[in-house]
Amino acid sequence: MIDLTNHNEPVRVFNNALEPGINPRGTYIAYHEGEYSDLVGLTPIGKAAYKASTDGRVILCQKRIQDEPRRYVYYAVVI
Repeated sequence: MIDLTNHNEPVRVFNNALEPGINPRGTYIAYHEGEYSDLVGLTPIGKAAYKASTDGRVILCQKRIQDEPRRYVYYAVVI
């Protein structure tokens, strides 16, 4: 797994991680951690993850890691 949740250049590293031959299918890339209402899709890393999803390079998913207050980890899984 690659953790970009606290990285200072997450978009650059995310895009590099998706280059052909760099990471095998099934690699999880954690790109955001926070509340469900954080609007991660409006952030630069969220937009990069969504674009990679629409390009067919990753599948986006999330996992609840805490109930109160609610916290999630958002993943892009290499396909």
